Amino acid sequence: MFEAAASTDRLIELLPEEDKDVIKELLTTQKIVISRNDRTYFNRRLTKEEREAAKKEKAKAEELATFEIAEERKILTKEVNALENQLKKNQSDKSLKKILSAKQKELKALIKKMTDTKRRVGSKFNTNLDVANLKGDRIYARVSRRSFGNGSMTPERTLATAPEGQRLGILTQPSWLVSHSDAMDNHAIHRGIWVRERLLGGGIPDVPITVDAQLPDEPNVSLRERMRVTREKYCWSCHEKMDPLGLPFEMYNHAGLYRTTEFDKPVDTSGEIVDSGDPSLDGPVKNALEMIEKLANSERVEQVFIRHAFRFWMGRNETLHDRPVLLAAHKAYQDSGGSMKALILSLVTSDAFLYRIKS
Repeated sequence: MFEAAASTDRLIELLPEEDKDVIKELLTTQKIVISRNDRTYFNRRLTKEEREAAKKEKAKAEELATFEIAEERKILTKEVNALENQLKKNQSDKSLKKILSAKQKELKALIKKMTDTKRRVGSKFNTNLDVANLKGDRIYARVSRRSFGNGSMTPERTLATAPEGQRLGILTQPSWLVSHSDAMDNHAIHRGIWVRERLLGGGIPDVPITVDAQLPDEPNVSLRERMRVTREKYCWSCHEKMDPLGLPFEMYNHAGLYRTTEFDKPVDTSGEIVDSGDPSLDGPVKNALEMIEKLANSERVEQVFIRHAFRFWMGRNETLHDRPVLLAAHKAYQDSGGSMKALILSLVTSDAFLYRIKS
């Protein structure tokens, strides 16, 4: 996952280079940056039926590849058994022992050859994942000093296109999904909080100290079903603002792999944008991709992004007196066709930036 994070960082560096509709591009790009190690995260988990079919295909291929070896093994096994029976009757026959030993070695080598052939043929099949065909231009990423094993964190990357209908922008990058998961499961609540705070400009109160913020420990039950406890009246007033924003990401597992089933049942990826501050943005969504598309085309999200840019470059939160600066920055962004450079230039040439004082 260290490599995946570096890959996402590189993608974020690349997208503003064209400097057009930067916010929308960040949210909806189908470009991905991958290393040899993290390309696994862009595969799709097979359904139960697909896994069974893949196992049968693998077994058939292994059988075909080892057919002649298997026939030879049968013959050699019979010869070894016959020699062993002869030796039982005449245990002092040294020449027979020598022949048997040679045949046993030959059989052992044949078994190894059969095992190696099966392994070689079987390695071409993946019975758990639909492996994406990811090809593209060679690029390089900024990486940390190697410290996690031989060959880790290498700079070589490929700029590819994500499989159609599976990924859309930064929020479907495995690195983002994993960072908003726990070790064994998704964390729809954390994902929803991120969308609410970072894209919709909302806020979520801290968990009251009187609340035991734990989901039921039910290993064979989906996260959505276990989150039924958050729909209780006392909890739902806050969870209504985050759960429906996080649950559409159930189309990915905790490792960021795209999936269509969970516990061999179709995964429910529905959600809803609620109380966003823009009535045209509110409403149900069928999955994360649809939600991201709505967010990417929302002026509300643009305005929130401008606020975050203001806070970063000014080093402080905005006040009511900063309204003209925010409006000017937003206008500069829109008039320039979504230019990040125009946005930053507007902010750093404003009086709020030029005449800021140390607090």
